[in-house]
Amino acid sequence: MAAHVWACESAYWLYRHRRPFSLIKTPTQIALVSPLSRPKGKASAEAEYRQVCQNFGLELVQYNGEVNNVYRPSKLLTGS
Repeated sequence: MAAHVWACESAYWLYRHRRPFSLIKTPTQIALVSPLSRPKGKASAEAEYRQVCQNFGLELVQYNGEVNNVYRPSKLLTGS
């Protein structure tokens, strides 16, 4: 289950901190360039995070923000 928790938390963090890219086209190439500054990530939202957890086979039992959340395997993961 630890792998599911790690994947869920990582995916949600990356989603919240995603940055826009600039597209640069030349006659022979296309490049994506990330911004020079790091914008602040959007705030964590419990309802949104619950949905992400479901995608990773987890049920969020207790939401404590960024850390110390409590999970259990969802019925999809256990087959019950």
